Amino acid sequence: MISTCYRPAESAALAANYRTVLAALGDCRSLQVVRVGPQNLGVPNTRALTDSLSQRTLARLDLCSCRIRDAGALALGTAMTAAGPRSALAWLSLRANQISPAGVAAVADGVRACAALQHLDLSYNSAQPAGAFKLAAALRAHPSLAGLDVSNCAIGDAGLHAVASALRLVPPSPASTSPPTPQPSRALPDPLPRLLEFTDPTAPPRRCPHAHP
Repeated sequence: MISTCYRPAESAALAANYRTVLAALGDCRSLQVVRVGPQNLGVPNTRALTDSLSQRTLARLDLCSCRIRDAGALALGTAMTAAGPRSALAWLSLRANQISPAGVAAVADGVRACAALQHLDLSYNSAQPAGAFKLAAALRAHPSLAGLDVSNCAIGDAGLHAVASALRLVPPSPASTSPPTPQPSRALPDPLPRLLEFTDPTAPPRRCPHAHP
């Protein structure tokens, strides 16, 4: 297990050293758990970290509040797609990483390829309805996913129903497979057994209490 958690007072030298450590994870043949955060990880460090996904042993990756943003999400999604069915990744947290719909779409592509994934946390990102529709499309091809957190992602009613129908919690609707259009509010079943948390889907994303200052 690799775990780092410290506030960013990074100098250029510290950032370079951190990147060296992350790149070395690709050589750890028995690595199972990586936790980084809160941290200003940035794109270069995220790309270095994605090399560890090539290891079949990595089962849990926690990047909560690491500011990977869309570019980092793209690097991660690309690595997940490349690893494909060889990956052992079962638990992934990208909570509070300033990811927009484009970044969520990249992660969704990775989710589609990672058959072992069982838990995904995208909460406190700006997924919006567009990102929710991309995620829903990936979830339809991923029946093994047991837990999903998209709270505080501003996915809207249409995005919420798209994801819920992909998880077979509600019947599909025309809005589940096409760009979001205004839809009347409909009640969802309670409880939602495969959705860890849904707050008001129409509300804007709130700041994560564990996020970077």
